[in-house]
Parts: sequence; structure tokens; C-alpha cells
Amino acid sequence: MLKPIKRPSIQMYWTSRYLVTLIIGLFIIGFLAVLWIRQTTLSHNLDLTRIVVNEMADRAVSDTGDFNDGPRFSSILERRGEEFPIETRPLTYVVNSQGVVLFQQQGPGRRNEPGTESIPTSLFKTEEVKFELNNGEAAYAVSAPIEVNSEKIGHIVMIQREQDLLNTNQEYQLLFIMLSAIGLLGYGVIFYLAKQLAKPIRRVAFAAQQIEQGSYAISLPTEKEIKEEEISDLVDAFKTMSSRLEHLEEMRSELLAGVSHDLKTPVTSISGLLQAVNEEVVTGAEAKEFIEISLKETERLQQMIESLLRFNSFAAGGIPIYPTKTNMHPFVLRVLNQWHATLPDSKLILNVENLSSELEVKIDPLKVEQILINLAQNALHSVQSDGQIRITLKENCQNIEIHMKDNGSGIPKEEQPFIFERFYRGNDKKLRIRGLGLGLSYSRMIARAHGGDLLLVESSKEGTTFCLTLPITT
Repeated sequence: MLKPIKRPSIQMYWTSRYLVTLIIGLFIIGFLAVLWIRQTTLSHNLDLTRIVVNEMADRAVSDTGDFNDGPRFSSILERRGEEFPIETRPLTYVVNSQGVVLFQQQGPGRRNEPGTESIPTSLFKTEEVKFELNNGEAAYAVSAPIEVNSEKIGHIVMIQREQDLLNTNQEYQLLFIMLSAIGLLGYGVIFYLAKQLAKPIRRVAFAAQQIEQGSYAISLPTEKEIKEEEISDLVDAFKTMSSRLEHLEEMRSELLAGVSHDLKTPVTSISGLLQAVNEEVVTGAEAKEFIEISLKETERLQQMIESLLRFNSFAAGGIPIYPTKTNMHPFVLRVLNQWHATLPDSKLILNVENLSSELEVKIDPLKVEQILINLAQNALHSVQSDGQIRITLKENCQNIEIHMKDNGSGIPKEEQPFIFERFYRGNDKKLRIRGLGLGLSYSRMIARAHGGDLLLVESSKEGTTFCLTLPITT
């Protein structure tokens, strides 16, 4: 025996997948955000460096046109260095036009490095230069010319490692906090939503288990508890299904009781009658009458069994149809008049009306005759002995419609949805008439085998109308 597959719950399944999707999405967002922060920070710090370098170039010479002395220039560099939002401040050089270092400052936070006598002129040919240090690290050199009377006498050069310019721990911390908060919030939301989604489905699943065990006393979510259209449709469909299953279960129990009773009654009657004849309790003409009654009961019993077998075979394999072209007006008139003639001492009024006498349809006459007689027989059981049955033929688009209307007591409203169910018999009918409740179900099967249908149009205390539709084929 195969072991049942262990499946996760809806809540766990969708929460885990959403969490994976959320993590991947946040990772991509975080990666792009880091790139953007690095580029923005680098650009911002280089712009700030340019401003400081230009200001220092303006203050590098005194009013007499000479370079300021070391201590004074150092204090200027120190104050400007405090404006940088990075821990490691840049190397600052004051050079003449040939690149000879006149003054340099390492700045707080840097390790002591040996003095530099000169720097390459390529570092201050343009305002900003990216180059590699001896250890392979990337660095930027930002320069500004020192001018006296519009003559360049030197340059201020600030050199910073790219790593120092990108040192933005605070921004990364804020980004991490923000992404973590979004992740936790997203996880909490999907966890709650998945839980709410799974709750009504769990109740439907539990109700299905109860029905499987034979209990129809189920509890399902109400309309107020359901917010989603699909869940509402599921619950409504399940309620309808459970109601029909409960009804079918009741019908099955009634069917077993009814069939047992209907089969037992003629068997008991036949047995008693034949036993009376066999023991010569009755003789002569009376014995012959008993035998005739036994034969009629036997015939009725045989018809009941044949109806069961025929219905089951048709339900399993479909109904064979042998269509022939038939003029519906004389056909319906002949069938119903013959049926009416068999009624003993009946005052029933039968009216057959049509809009055209040339309504021809390809049908199986024997099968359609069964439908008409069954409908007429049902109408006869509903009306009084002096009632009326009216049959009307109509042509509607691609179909021909046969309406059979009686002025009987009608079908109770609560029974109308079930009249085409196999073996169903109304409460009033099952007390007055013997049968298996297959007539309307079998008649609808025949109608649909023709490509048409059999419908209950209306039923009230004023009467009942059935409609048989058959397609017009050319």
C-alpha cells in the first residue's frame, strides 16, 4: 500500500514561497541600492573635495603673492578637513608647476607616511584623475590651480583612496534596517493573509470528511465571514452539493423501502391467490378469476423489473435513437387520442392545438411516444376526472416545442427541483400511485438523446406545464 503523500498546509506552502520571493526581491533591491549609494556617495564626496580644493587654492598665497607658511596653511587644511564626512582625510599637497612638493599634510586618521619630494604632473593636468596606487588600490586626485595675477604658480592636489570615499557605513546600516523592516512586515502580512485564506478551506475540508463519514450536520462559513469571491463560490457550491447528497441519501433509503414494498406486494398477492387456488379454497369461476389476477400482478411485477433494467442500461450506455422524418401534428394527435381512448369512463377533455400542420422533425417515434404518454399519464394523476389537458405545438427558432398543460393541483414548490431525479416520487404521489419514480428521468434522457430537452415550465395550484423541445433538422 502506497504511503500518503505528505503535503504542506496552504498557509505554510504560500507563506514559505512568498518569503523566498520576498528575500530574492529584497536582495535585488538591496544590491541595486548599494550600487546607487556607492555611486552617489562617490560623486558627492568628489564634489565636496573640489569645493575644498578650490577654496584652499585661493588661500594658498598671501597678499604679497608668496605661499603661506606651513603652520598657517596647516591650520587652514585642518579646518577644511573637518568638513569631510569620512574618517580618513585626504593627503594634501601644495606643488609648483613642475610637481615639486612645497608642502604636504597627511591629515588625522592616516598613518605616518614618508615625505614626498614630487608628484607626477599627470595628477594635476585635469581637475580630477583616477589612478592606481603602488599597492593596486584605486585612488582619486582632485586638483585646483594656484594663480597669482592670472599666472599659474602651482597646484593644490588632494589624493584620496576610492575605498575612503565610499566609506558610508551609516547609509548601509539604514539600508539594512529598512530592508529588514520591509521583510518582517511582508512576512507578517502574508502569514496573516494565508491564515485567513486557509481558514474557510479547512472548514470545507472538515465538512467533506464529515459527509464522507455519513454525517450531513456540517458547519460552513457564513456570507459575512467570507470576503473572497472564489471562496464564496466554493462554499456555495459545497452547500448545494451537500444538500443534494443528503437528499439523494434520503431518496436512496426511500427507494429501497419503496422498491421492497412494490415488489413484495405483488409477490405476496400472487402467492396468496395461487395458494388459495392450489388448496381449493376457491374453485370454478372464482379460481379462474384468482389466476387472472395473479397473471396481471405478475405482468405488473415484470414491467417494474424491466423498467429498472432498461433505465440502468440506458443510463450506462445511452439511448439508441432511430430517427425518421415525422409530421408532428398528426403524430401527437394520434398518440394522445389512442391513449385517451384507453381510459375507462373518463370525462377528461384533451385539446391538441398547433400553429402549423407542416411541422416535420426527425425523431424516433416510439421513444417520443413514450415521453408523451408518460407526461399525459402524470397529468391524468394530477387532474380530476373531468379535468383538462391541453397540448400545444410551437415552432421556435431551430426547435419545435410541445407544451403539455393540465389544470391539476400542481407540484409543491419544494419538490420541483427534484422531479427529474431518478427514483424520486413526491410525498403525495408515493401514497396514491405505485411506481419507481423513473418516468420523468427516463423521458428527459430520451429528449436529450434526440438533442432536445424536457423542462418544467411552471407549476402552481392552477396547473402544471411541461415543455418538450426537439431540434428541427433539415
